[in-house]
Amino acid sequence: MKFKQQFHKLYAQLSPQAQSLLAYAYASIPMPLRKKRGFWGFLDFLRKSQWESIQWHEDYQLAKLQALIASAGKTSAYYRNLFKANGINTADINSPADLKHIPILQKETLIHRLDEFIPENFPRRRLMINSTSGSTGEPFKFYEDYYAVMREEAFAVRHWENAGMKLGEPAIYLRSYVPNNQNATYRYDPVNNRHYLSAYHLDEQNLHFYCKKIEQIGSKFIFGYPSSLEVFADFLSMAGKTLKFSAVITGSEMLTPNARGKMERSFGAKVFDWYGLAEPTVTMGQCELGGYHLFSEYGYLELLNAQNNLITTEGEIGRIVGTNFTNQALPIIRYDTGDLGVHTNQKCNCGRGTPAVISAIHGRKDDLLVGANGQFLPSVNFYSMFAKLGGEVHRFQLIQNGRSKFCLKLIRGPEFDQKSISTIVEGLNQRIGGRPEIEIEAVAKITPTRAGKIRAVIRNFSLSASPNGEEIEN
Repeated sequence: MKFKQQFHKLYAQLSPQAQSLLAYAYASIPMPLRKKRGFWGFLDFLRKSQWESIQWHEDYQLAKLQALIASAGKTSAYYRNLFKANGINTADINSPADLKHIPILQKETLIHRLDEFIPENFPRRRLMINSTSGSTGEPFKFYEDYYAVMREEAFAVRHWENAGMKLGEPAIYLRSYVPNNQNATYRYDPVNNRHYLSAYHLDEQNLHFYCKKIEQIGSKFIFGYPSSLEVFADFLSMAGKTLKFSAVITGSEMLTPNARGKMERSFGAKVFDWYGLAEPTVTMGQCELGGYHLFSEYGYLELLNAQNNLITTEGEIGRIVGTNFTNQALPIIRYDTGDLGVHTNQKCNCGRGTPAVISAIHGRKDDLLVGANGQFLPSVNFYSMFAKLGGEVHRFQLIQNGRSKFCLKLIRGPEFDQKSISTIVEGLNQRIGGRPEIEIEAVAKITPTRAGKIRAVIRNFSLSASPNGEEIEN
């Protein structure tokens, strides 16, 4: 481990030319030899475990929950004190329902008391530092162990395989790449055989360039943020073009039905959405039938209402609260992810035993706007409204700057006229309530966040509490 960290440090000090030569040399080593046996063994376990029975997955999760809570109560100063303060005996956690006795972990607590979570018997030299992008809030660092990182990749590979892709196949990435300068909108990673296209430069000139590059590469798979891929799909539609892929793999943002339809038409392939967080918590992936399967070998998911009770009603939206099984360096129990999911009682017919309890991801609670009566307004309300204005509005971003103060940025379509403004204002008034102050601004481009994402709904002010008493902070 220490050698690996020293190697990465040395690599970072090399010139770009030297780094490139080293990367191509490493890429020449066959993929089976580059990964440790532990990776291939765990991936093989995941390939088989997804087809185990529902009961097998329930038993697996209960065993993991009990082991995690018992260990955290003994070795983590934070959990030892938390359990003592709340009178929790770890031996009394006999079912997932008993988790309700453990207080929900907020992001702010994890940020400010991070070192208290680390198990006292975990060697500090083996800690690996990672961080979130901070695109929707405060960036923060957290710790992982090597095996957590390795297993994270194995879960991703299983998801790719379910979409038809094999590890090492060439793939297009319209995400995760921050160019050093305006001209470097394309980069090739020979180690992973990935072709990166900048999500920061989605103008007409670059999109034409991206089309030609993709045709040259001939990859069958494209990865991207839903917002970036939707922009690309709109461009292809307006240009009368299509690009043929075998699968489109999305993640890191809410995927709307409208955006999914655009991608599947423009890219000629099914979309496989992925849900996960930078901080290891819970992970889900869509199967070929579209069900969001919780990767139950990775973590345990609770979908809770404002009173912190489990949601059981079909179609009800709740907060995603997760408990992770894979990261020994940082036990995370009942972490409020800040994301919202739609509960479903419908069973997926694909045959997998991994549970599919969510039918859709509805973004983050930070992306909820607040109406005149204090009610939360899920962003999907606005996505569906603007989806009906396809020829009039090419893209939008709605920003709430105060209780009744909004700024709407629009990229206008060819059919936009004065009547469009009246329709938009009327629709917003209906959804928000009252008579909100709405400033409409026509723009040529909507600027991505630091992480390259294009947020359609942003709330720029904080509330001390929601109408039901839940604390909300941006």
